[in-house]
Amino acid sequence: MVEGLEEAVREASSGVLIKVWVVPGSRVGDATGLVGGHIRLRVRSRPEGGKGNREVLKVLGELLGVAPQDFEIVRGHTSRRKWVLAWGLRRGEVLQGVRTLLGG
Repeated sequence: MVEGLEEAVREASSGVLIKVWVVPGSRVGDATGLVGGHIRLRVRSRPEGGKGNREVLKVLGELLGVAPQDFEIVRGHTSRRKWVLAWGLRRGEVLQGVRTLLGG
């Protein structure tokens, strides 16, 4: 079990809210653990002109096996701490996908 994951993934009326802590300028795009109730998500892009935010959606899509268009940043557009809405997914699906990625 991944400690604190339940806090990072919440049910919403139109999908699932995922709290992420973004580390821009990384070598690879992946999820590496939890930080303060957020999933630590590494992205290659720098936060310039929305590139980092677009890559957040792309990396989440790749990690969870859904299209980037199925995600929307709903809070934290200019912050490392973001809330991302996953349209049409269930909380259990997201939790299972993240647990698998983090080895828990």
